[in-house]
This record gives sequence, C-alpha cells and structure tokens, in this order.
Amino acid sequence: MRTHHTLRKQNKRRAKEYHLHSSSEYKQANRSRSASRDRRQRNNSQFREQVLAKLRLRIQTKMNTHINYRKHHQARVRQNAKFRLKDKKYREERNEKIRQHYKLRLRNDSKYREELRSKRRAAYQKKQTRYDSSSRPTQSRAAKNYWAGRTRLIAAARENSRTAMLQKKMASNSGVPLLNVKLLTKKAEQR
Repeated sequence: MRTHHTLRKQNKRRAKEYHLHSSSEYKQANRSRSASRDRRQRNNSQFREQVLAKLRLRIQTKMNTHINYRKHHQARVRQNAKFRLKDKKYREERNEKIRQHYKLRLRNDSKYREELRSKRRAAYQKKQTRYDSSSRPTQSRAAKNYWAGRTRLIAAARENSRTAMLQKKMASNSGVPLLNVKLLTKKAEQR
C-alpha cells in the first residue's frame, strides 16, 4: 500500500535521476555535495563508530549464516594480518601491546604466574640433566641401525651414479647404444 510519504520519496528520487542524466551542472553539484558530506562524515568520530558497528554486525551475521563467506572472510583476515605485519611501525606497536598485555597478566593473574614458574623450572631441570649426564649421549639400537643403513644407501647411490656416468661416457666414445653398454656392464658384474 502506497502512502503519501512513499509517493513523495519516489517522485523525489525520479526527479534526481532525471537531473543527473540530463544536466551536467546538476551532476557536478551533486558530486561536490556528496564529496563534502562524505568528508564531514569521515571526520566525525561518532559517525565512523556507528558505521563500523553496523559493518561488524553485518559481517557477524553473514559469518554465522554463510559458510563460504566465513571461509573467504578468514582468508582475507589472514592476508591482511600478513600485509600489516610487513609494516615495521605496526609490527613494533603490536609487539609492544602484546608485551604490555602479558606484563599485566603476569602481575594480576596468579594462576598464570604459577604456570609460567613451573614451565621455567621444568625447562631448567631438563637443561641441567642434559649437562649432568655423560658428555656424549648413548645411541639406541634403532638409531645405530638407522645410521648404518643410511650410510649403506648413500654409498650405493654414489656407486650407481658413478657407474651410470661411466656407461654414458663409454656409449658416447664408442658409438654403441647406451642400452647395450648397460647390458654389457650388468653381465660383467654378474661374472
């Protein structure tokens, strides 16, 4: 149902569209009015907070309803964080904020303080036991077998690459196909 107010709004919008399409002077004046209004609103902190609050709410509702949007948003957030961290000033400010946060937490949160102490004690004990034991730790049987097998594999790989290089050289010097040279060397190895 159309009311008098909605009809007036529609007529006003139609007149504006007509002027925008027909008159270049009106178009230019409209642009300058719009730019000045945008500038005033951008400088107004209260307006900026209102816009940001609306934006946050819209993003939150979209993230709760659309799975694809949530994935895209998370990817954008990660990309923006990477981009911001490249800026040295931002990185230093961020690190300082984090430092301040942990200082406050250490001062005010006794549970966190005790947790940190126990972690430090455990790390210190671990370091001390490492230095107190013999200067060279003993290897387990599995580790010894691993290193022995690894050494054998490396030696075999070197030998194979050396023979392949020699076979290529023989084939190029003699003019005999490489396959024949490989077969001859295989036969010679079997004897």
